[in-house]
Amino acid sequence: MRIYGAYPSLKVTQLQQEEQGFYVMGRATDVNEVMQGARVNLAPLPFGAGLKGKLIDSMMNGTPNVSTTVAAEAMQQDLNWSGYITDDLKDFAQKAVELYQNQEKWELFRQHGVKIINQNFNKTFWTDVFVERLNKIEEDLVTHRKFNFFGNLLIQNQYNAGKFMSKWIEEKNKNN
Repeated sequence: MRIYGAYPSLKVTQLQQEEQGFYVMGRATDVNEVMQGARVNLAPLPFGAGLKGKLIDSMMNGTPNVSTTVAAEAMQQDLNWSGYITDDLKDFAQKAVELYQNQEKWELFRQHGVKIINQNFNKTFWTDVFVERLNKIEEDLVTHRKFNFFGNLLIQNQYNAGKFMSKWIEEKNKNN
C-alpha cells in the first residue's frame, strides 16, 4: 500500500513499514502514473466540498475506488459510482480488500468511472454550455448585473478594500 499526499507530517511518515509493504510516498510527481499503477484508490475523506481531484484522476485512469460519502458527493450525479461508498471504518477496509481481490467487481466499477467521466466531465459538452451561457449573459448584461448578487457583493467589497487601503496610507503618512 502506498500513501500519497503533499507534505506528510512526521506522525504520518513514521507509519511507514517497508517490511509490511506500507509506504508513505509524499507528493505524487505524476498522478496519472500513480493511478495507472494502482489497483484501488482509497479516499477516506472526512471533509471537503465539491469535486475531488483525486477521484477524477482515479476515474480518468481507470482505477476504481473506495470512498466516504463526503469524497463521493457532487461527483456521480445519477450514475452508478466507480467503487464503494462507506463511512464505516471496518466496512471501508473490507470493501477495499474485496475490490482489490474481485476482478469482476473491479472491472464493473472501472466502467462506471469511465461513464462518470465521459458524461459528467465531458470537456466539449461543458465548453459549449459555458460559451452558450456567457453569450446569453452578454446579450443582456445590464439585467444580469442588476440581479447578480455575488457580483454586486464582490464589487462592494472591492470598493471597501480601496477605502480601507487609502485610510491605511493616510495613517502611515502621518507617522512620517
